[in-house]
Amino acid sequence: MTNEVNSSVQTAFIEQAINERATVVIYLANGVKLSSCHVLEQDDTVLTILTRGNSGGRQLIYKQNISTIAPEM
Repeated sequence: MTNEVNSSVQTAFIEQAINERATVVIYLANGVKLSSCHVLEQDDTVLTILTRGNSGGRQLIYKQNISTIAPEM
């Protein structure tokens, strides 16, 4: 796959999560699991900002450190 195709799939997935206010689990490249995350409107080609849990605390994540984003079951 080309970078352009990868980018458009990634963008579509994140936009859907934002629009649906979906709760997701994010795994970072170093193995850390971030659960109960909501991806916010602030998302660009390098960064994404998310909230975690009921506290509403925001966390900035560099996309290069994200390994996997999955719906929380």
